[in-house]
Amino acid sequence: MLTIANQKAKLSAGLLLFSGKRILLLKRASLSPNGDTWGLPGGQCHPHEPPFQAAFREAEEEIGAIPRNHLIGSVAVQRSHRRYEIFAIRAKKRTRKGWAPQLNQEHSSFRWVNYKWCLRHRDELHPVLRQIFKDESGIQWVLNMRRHHSSVRIRNDRRSEGHVRVLA
Repeated sequence: MLTIANQKAKLSAGLLLFSGKRILLLKRASLSPNGDTWGLPGGQCHPHEPPFQAAFREAEEEIGAIPRNHLIGSVAVQRSHRRYEIFAIRAKKRTRKGWAPQLNQEHSSFRWVNYKWCLRHRDELHPVLRQIFKDESGIQWVLNMRRHHSSVRIRNDRRSEGHVRVLA
């Protein structure tokens, strides 16, 4: 079921990077907004910038070169005045052993975790990721993405509702 979000909301985008069944999480630096929480690479979209492009631009700023990957799905999360579009991408399983993100000043560390870690540590997650792991449909989406290996196509426009379920 698709819920329509506030179309005037500010828009941000991020990447949920899978390597095997593990997810890359970044720990926000203490002095950053939402400091000391575990989240995803991403940030605010520029005006008229497609969320998919913004997610990759922001991720490259935060973790450097992104490992070779393919898109496997997306979800949108509405949080007060902001809409977050999260794009799930899959890299090869061995990526987490041979690649490490080059963190910028916004993050203090990284880790590869399974979804159960996220459930056990919900209070330590960035509010957007926490919302995904609090919502039953969000948890199911993560589990589906964890099992999903084939690529999907996404429209290259500002709002990508065609491939997005909105969690509010």
